[in-house]
Formats: sequence, structure tokens, C-alpha cells
Amino acid sequence: MRLLIIHTDKAPSSLMAKYVREFLESESLNGIHVDWQKVEHQVKWEAKADQILVLSPHKSKENIPLLSLHVPGNPCEHWVSGDDYTLNITNPLFNYRLFLSAYEEVEKANVGISFSYEVDHHGPTIQSPVVFYEIGSDESMWNREDLAELMARAFVKSLKSDKKPSKILAGFGGGHYAPKFVKATVEKGYTFSHILAKYAMECATDDVIEQALTKSTQPIDGIALDWKGLKGEQRQRLTKIAEELSLPAERL
Repeated sequence: MRLLIIHTDKAPSSLMAKYVREFLESESLNGIHVDWQKVEHQVKWEAKADQILVLSPHKSKENIPLLSLHVPGNPCEHWVSGDDYTLNITNPLFNYRLFLSAYEEVEKANVGISFSYEVDHHGPTIQSPVVFYEIGSDESMWNREDLAELMARAFVKSLKSDKKPSKILAGFGGGHYAPKFVKATVEKGYTFSHILAKYAMECATDDVIEQALTKSTQPIDGIALDWKGLKGEQRQRLTKIAEELSLPAERL
């Protein structure tokens, strides 16, 4: 597998890249070739690889401390960059191992910060499996070497993992940080191709929903619905599309 790591020269991207390089020097990763690409902006670039990992800052209006993972893509009109109504390709197995490794390392380190999913949002739109790996949400967090080292260690740990998910699903509903889907991963071993929030369901087309079910390096087993995090008509719409594709729907 050719793994491409995208980073900038600004914290925390540069800090995570520094520690990843250090940790990789002492590891033997059979079958994985790591390349690097430095860019000026995390969401405006082009690249191609078997898997792309983007080391990035996370920003939020509330400045809530958060460590996170998410697939980039625009369920509606583009935000920041990328194509309108276009999701990216994902690798649910890679994301599962990365999420679990990071979640476990963050819990063990007891740094007082959560590790979470974010739902699909922003660009770029590219033609390779891609995932963003983030530290947030302001400079006080971005410049913390301990968090950069923790995230880098978790990532390298994930490359050696042989864990497999119990199910691969496409997730729908809930808020931006997807707590129901975090719980399903940690407690049930589920992984997700894409996660589209309730707000995205207000504008996502049927084609976008089908992209969430098909733009994956592994076939999905069904869809997961944050039942209370969706409107009644949204549930009906999603279950109808899933039925047409012979995919079961599970309530979370």
C-alpha cells in the first residue's frame, strides 16, 4: 500500500508530521510505503495514492478542545473547497484501525480531551481514499507537543493493527461530532464509510446518499441511523433508498 501523508509547515500539522517521522524510523511496516507531501493549505491540493492521511488543525466557533477523524466531502454545496454534492472515496478498514488506536491512546493518556468522529464536510475532492486527522480547536491546542506526539503514536500503532470491524455501515443523522457513531465503534466494533449529519440531510440529493453507500474501498453491510437525530421524513427517505439497494437499516 502506498500511503501518502499530507501536512503543512504550521502547527499542529507540522508537529504531528515530526513525530510520525520519528516513530516510523523505528518501525518495520511490511507492505506499506510512506510518502510525504507538504502543502500550503490542508483543503486545497491534489494528490493520488492508495490511502491519503491529512494531518490538520480542527477549528470550531466554540473552541472546544477536540481530537478527531473525519472523511472530507461536500454533501451539499461546497464549504471551503471541493465539488458541490460530492463525497470522497473512503477506506473504512483503515479508518477503523486509526479511530480505535487513537481513541484507546487518548483514553489511556487521560489528557482530558475526547477523541471523536466528525461528519463528512469540506474539500478537497480527489480520486483516492482520504481521511483527515485533527487536533483542535485553537492555538493553545495546536501548539501542544504532547498531543501531537500522542496522535502520531496512535497513528503508527494503527498501521500495525490487524483488527477488523464487525460491520461496515454508512451513517446518517445526529450532530457534527456524531456521538452515536463513536459509541457504535467503541462498543460494537462498527466502522463507517461516510457519516452525514442531520443538517446535511436537508440538502443532500439522492445521488449524494448513494455516494455514501458506494464510495468505499470495501462494500458496506448496511446503513446506520441516529434515529432520534433524524426527522421522520428523513428516516423514511433513507430506508427507502437502502431497501432499493437491498441494504438493511439499523437504528442507533
